[in-house]
Amino acid sequence: MCGKLSSLLSSHPEDVTTFLKAYPNGQFAPAARLKLQQLQQLAAQQRLEEQNRLKDAPRQEGRTPQTGQKPIAQPSPQVARLEPENKLRVREAVVVPAVTLQCACLGNPWTAQVTSFRMDLNPVSNREFLAFVQTHPQWKKSQIARDRHDGDYLKHWPGDDRVSAPELDQPVRYVSYYAAVAYCKEQGVKLPLLNRYRVASSYREGSIEIDYATSYDAPAFHFMQAEWTNTWWDSSGPRDPGKRLPYMYRTIHSGQKGSSYSPEQENRYTGGSLGFRCMQ
Repeated sequence: MCGKLSSLLSSHPEDVTTFLKAYPNGQFAPAARLKLQQLQQLAAQQRLEEQNRLKDAPRQEGRTPQTGQKPIAQPSPQVARLEPENKLRVREAVVVPAVTLQCACLGNPWTAQVTSFRMDLNPVSNREFLAFVQTHPQWKKSQIARDRHDGDYLKHWPGDDRVSAPELDQPVRYVSYYAAVAYCKEQGVKLPLLNRYRVASSYREGSIEIDYATSYDAPAFHFMQAEWTNTWWDSSGPRDPGKRLPYMYRTIHSGQKGSSYSPEQENRYTGGSLGFRCMQ
């Protein structure tokens, strides 16, 4: 254990990379990935500052007065900086026991077994998603593929690498299903299925019964109005892999079209009240 923690606390990317290769799915793997992102971002920042310093040096020499006065110091270039390391904490997760789900749904009864899993206590924040896009530029506002969003992707961010201070620790919004999946995959975890949300929240939807294998009290998960799941409906025909169902807490999710039908959303969709979290 001490050896693992020493690697995790190391300031050398090579040590953290070695740790992740040895324990890709270990307890501290998510924290190690965040640590590695920080170190990579810090190294990139230092390289950029050094490049700018070398570029400015000849110009400053040319402007040095010939009167013996010291050259006027030039301001450092403004670059995007990763937040201090202590701001990116290990994501808290809740262990949810195995359960049996049963629904006495009229005309379509079903039973499902769900194995034990860990669900993030909070949705992914702007701060965490910022760290992700800084090390995976293909998911930045200006670089994301056109078929991976609807045009409003991260519309509340002033720029590729900027988030307003009040928003930093708030849940990230305007994120498509594709971006949510990419973030979770990079952390070595997954986007939850609808039944995982049902089990974690412990909210009984209509005639669905939840039988936990062990005692479980659901904590405050701080659910957003809607969060991406990896589930789509197939009640009205073949499944459409281009759509997914957002989870809405204290809502009865029904795949039968009617007054209680829960509509799917295009995977490209982004919304001001739609976010996500991960599970493993």
